Amino acid sequence: MDATRALHPKERIYTFWVNEAAFRRNAGFRMDFLLLSPALAPRLREAQVDAGHRGRDKPSDHAPVWIRLAP
Repeated sequence: MDATRALHPKERIYTFWVNEAAFRRNAGFRMDFLLLSPALAPRLREAQVDAGHRGRDKPSDHAPVWIRLAP
């Protein structure tokens, strides 16, 4: 299961922008995924792309993707 898509089924989700201009236009690609096994999927609580990291000085072209699971 795609963790981010499961919690945000209708949102445009990007994790990669080719340059700063594309980032400002929010014209990106989704290249980074966190996949969960069927056994782990019920524990999924949050999933986000931290696009704020992409807006920093000398950023990576990818933004971190993270999830939070219930214990």
